[in-house]
Amino acid sequence: MDTEIEIKFFVSPQAVDLMPELFDKYQVCSINKQQLSNVYFDTSERELQKAGLGLRVRCFDDKIEQTIKLSGSVVGGLHQRPEYNESIASNRPELSRFKADIWPEGFEAADLQARINPVFSNDFERQTWLIDCNGKGLVEVAFDLGEISTANGHESICEIELELLKGSEEVLFLLAQDIATLPEARLVNQSKAQRGYALAQEQPLQEQALDYVSVTAQGSVLQNMLAAFQYGLSYWQHHEYLYLAHNQLSALMKMRDGINFIHQASVTYLQAMQQTQYQDWLGELNWLSSKLSWLDEYYALCTLTENKGHFIKKLSDYKGLKHSLKDQLGRLPDETAVKELITSTRYCQLVLNLTQWMLECSKMPQNAVLTQTFEPFAEKVLAKSWQELLGSNLANDGVELAHYMAMKGQLSRNLMVGTCVGACFNDDARDEFRFPWLDILRGIEDLELLLPVFDYGQQLEEGEEKKKVLKWVKRKRQSILHAMDLSRSQALQFSPYWHNEA
Repeated sequence: MDTEIEIKFFVSPQAVDLMPELFDKYQVCSINKQQLSNVYFDTSERELQKAGLGLRVRCFDDKIEQTIKLSGSVVGGLHQRPEYNESIASNRPELSRFKADIWPEGFEAADLQARINPVFSNDFERQTWLIDCNGKGLVEVAFDLGEISTANGHESICEIELELLKGSEEVLFLLAQDIATLPEARLVNQSKAQRGYALAQEQPLQEQALDYVSVTAQGSVLQNMLAAFQYGLSYWQHHEYLYLAHNQLSALMKMRDGINFIHQASVTYLQAMQQTQYQDWLGELNWLSSKLSWLDEYYALCTLTENKGHFIKKLSDYKGLKHSLKDQLGRLPDETAVKELITSTRYCQLVLNLTQWMLECSKMPQNAVLTQTFEPFAEKVLAKSWQELLGSNLANDGVELAHYMAMKGQLSRNLMVGTCVGACFNDDARDEFRFPWLDILRGIEDLELLLPVFDYGQQLEEGEEKKKVLKWVKRKRQSILHAMDLSRSQALQFSPYWHNEA
């Protein structure tokens, strides 16, 4: 058995012309070029995929090799996965050639052999450089250019893989920093096989709701901290991939949610770590958040003008308002600007540094806080977050519009603390406690939708039209505020769910 340790990047096709120059400061041991033809097999029920296994037959250099890849881990662009390889005589797998003990419980090689069929293929030219990183380690760099093919469609392949052959992961990340400077480089957390399955099943990757991190009450703080960061980064990259594939605003908003989640996880956990190594990437995370700070305004303007402006269509000055809103939209960053940000070197190195930090955390000496049982830690951070909320205007009588609007950021952060650590408590009590606060947050977002309309009304000349617009906004606001006040009254009646454990 071999365990692949790889970092994978999507890149521009032009990247290959710049790669030799990147390697000038290293020793290039060899350069090679191959044509690789790969076919992935599974049963009609996709039993291998469901078990986290990948079965591939690869043809190259007049050779045929079958590979079974076992379930591994992906963090950022770092892929670690055990695999078994065997030479075979034809382009159909011979499962009996694998050792019997590699299969998970319930899998029989002879039974699978009769039921597997090709699912998809990927064919690409691979150019490789064997790099000696100045005596510190050996890395194979592969540039793949080709296509994933299924009966339902095709997807291009243009990526770089760095595979660690000798040395520590630090060597891999050192070389990865150079690769990050190539055109449109960004880290890959979706393998060719995952993308192939999605194409073959006509089930394109879907957007996901931000859910509770799967934490365990009896696990250590460190274990659950790493689970939170891994979940947040995976969520971020998943929606990054969807946005670039489909240019959907909703995917970009969810990508931003993932970034905010990582930020909140850092606030929740990193004080317990008693170290400052995170500060470089946290500063870059703040930079990235600032680059996306226009998204709420963009979302509001798009919502107001979508579906032929249905939301504002009853206003008598509908055409003038819509023209004004579209003019504001035109002044905000567009899809090209967002793509340039996501494929920039600075963005790529941020994700790379975060990934390396997470790997280092899993190996570092642990202090007393990190080794303690998780549930007391979760109770402490939830209690602190709750006290912050009770000390805010949201806990006072007579909350006004400005108070609600000013509390959006803090309320979002308070709720994300629960997303980070709340899964180890009773589901019903937790959800009952959180629901009215989530309702208030949605109300604040609805109030934000009205801001561009209010601003438009304020700019109108004094007259009947101005009165109508501002009256419409006032009526909408009063309705939303009334519902929010009811939710807030309900929210303050519930006991904290971390106190409700039996």
